[in-house]
Amino acid sequence: MFSELDRCFRYGDGLFETILFVDQEPVLFDEHILRLTRGVQRLALDYVVDPANLLKRCRLARNTATELASAQRHVVRVQLSRGEGGRGYTPPDPPSIVREVITCHAIPLIPDVIKVRLLDTRLMISRLLCGIKHCSRLEQVLAASELLTGNKNGNACCWEGLMHDELGFLIEGTRSNIIIETKGRLLTPLLDRSGLRSTLLDSLNASNAGSEAVKSVRMRLDVDGGLQVLDQVLNDEWLPADRLPPTAWEACPIDGLALCNSVMGVRPVSELAEIKLPSGRLITNFAAELNARCGYA
Repeated sequence: MFSELDRCFRYGDGLFETILFVDQEPVLFDEHILRLTRGVQRLALDYVVDPANLLKRCRLARNTATELASAQRHVVRVQLSRGEGGRGYTPPDPPSIVREVITCHAIPLIPDVIKVRLLDTRLMISRLLCGIKHCSRLEQVLAASELLTGNKNGNACCWEGLMHDELGFLIEGTRSNIIIETKGRLLTPLLDRSGLRSTLLDSLNASNAGSEAVKSVRMRLDVDGGLQVLDQVLNDEWLPADRLPPTAWEACPIDGLALCNSVMGVRPVSELAEIKLPSGRLITNFAAELNARCGYA
């Protein structure tokens, strides 16, 4: 029974993971377990991540979802709350029992042709919370609302919006990570200060070829879809992007762009800010290989 005293409801004091299942088997399960474990440690939840037991309960949730009986693919959501108690923000002492909720639903509809645009909503910098899938996702909610409002106001109907952080560096989409092909390279934004790295990107570290295929760098996009990549010597600088010297940036063509997350795999993008994008050879081959290897449609 839900309680209004639940800390996840009151403060977003919890974690979640969304895991794709294909033919009853989880995709990237080990990576989800690692990220969930990092989150449990970061939030100091009184919870032991037991992969075997968690997988058993995920499958049970799938089997009880009768409306998905014939579905080959589905998504299981695992959500943890610190539970009830504590005075204000202070967690209860001794800890209360962590509440675990596991649900199952159909995979979201993903268009064959994906268009994206830049959003004004900025992501806050937080090295403490970046990289864990905590339940306080208001920045993504506001960004998704901005995307929806823009689509209703006559802009080209875009499936996803791309977000920069408060210093002006490109980070991620509202629900996806970004991969860009340029000058024979595959690049993705560096996510050490903000954002959430997909378990799909984490899985690339499992093979030497994969870990070398996509390089994390600081970058930014302008309103016309132009890409600028920061000199890596300046990666640790905390200056806003527009206060760094022009010589710090390398202007790069966008030879291809894709979005990815653990539910949809890697999906090429056809338009950025109403500008048609090329279908880059590297990114097309990368998407096909990775989607086949991980079991995406």
